[in-house]
Amino acid sequence: MNSWVIRYSILSTFQGEVYQYLLLTMYDFIFIVPLLVILVAVLSVIEYVSRVKIFRSKNLGTLELISGLLLVLISIYILLT
Repeated sequence: MNSWVIRYSILSTFQGEVYQYLLLTMYDFIFIVPLLVILVAVLSVIEYVSRVKIFRSKNLGTLELISGLLLVLISIYILLT
């Protein structure tokens, strides 16, 4: 059964319009607000990822040099221990 049908059938049993709006507001804060928070978090991560891609493309040579040096240092450490 559709959740809207269940929700409105439960709300229709309560007397008082103010109480029904209070319950709908509470529902919004419990279920809708966290979804909006997740949406904002995803959008901010997408923007951060695009900035990281730009940084990586501009500094690709330096990053490859650093990773190569780290691999050489790790290899030397493994050989000496």
